[in-house]
Amino acid sequence: MLISQIISKPLVYSEVHESLKSATYKMLKFWKRRLPITKRGKLFAIITSMDLINAFYLNIDFELTIIDSKIYSEPVYFVYEDEKFDNIIETLIKLKIGGLVIVDKNHKPIGVFTEKDALKFLEIKDLTAKDIMTHKPISLKETNITSPITILNTIVKTKFRNIPVVKENNEVSGIINSEFLLTFIALSNFDKNMFNSFSRESLIVRSYPCVKENTKVRDIVKIFISNEKCDAVMIVNEENKLVGIITERDILQKCL
Repeated sequence: MLISQIISKPLVYSEVHESLKSATYKMLKFWKRRLPITKRGKLFAIITSMDLINAFYLNIDFELTIIDSKIYSEPVYFVYEDEKFDNIIETLIKLKIGGLVIVDKNHKPIGVFTEKDALKFLEIKDLTAKDIMTHKPISLKETNITSPITILNTIVKTKFRNIPVVKENNEVSGIINSEFLLTFIALSNFDKNMFNSFSRESLIVRSYPCVKENTKVRDIVKIFISNEKCDAVMIVNEENKLVGIITERDILQKCL
């Protein structure tokens, strides 16, 4: 099976002379974690939601063009459209990246293949959440979240896109997610004072998947596939206390 047969189209991308603000709105409209950047129609770079969050943290002007902001990620990992599916899975796992840009023979981007895409076509080993989860993940005590800036600082400093929020007894109460955080950055018109005026409650995602330790991994895969906005599943014990977290990458790396 060739990768060109299964990638989602049309491609969502930005040109180098578009503003960071425009790229952010486009990423949120189509709920993409990464956005290929073109220059004269050819793949030039890529921007991720974390790049944009870091730019906001560093007070970079979102009216700047992408090329002038210099926040884009290089090198850009890509494969050609005639590449075989199995080779792309190996590349994702080897490079530990969330997605690959697919280009044609002229280096024009035609799609992006992500970890979530990969899960739709793979047979998963008969394992449980406990077998593959990251144990004792970094989390935030809800009482320690004093403002939206606290959340922004934590995401930037830990470099994690998903951080569970827990009560004093370690019971799960929600999660901080980078894409939801970026939504509020855009709603603030990229102004830190306005961003910090949002309530702490509004930035904590309360309805987010949690499963028990004995849940089959193949059932967790179904959660990822059925929910485009979900890229992490929290693992809890019988008392609903946080014991682990699983991402799409965990499944690719440990279950194939």
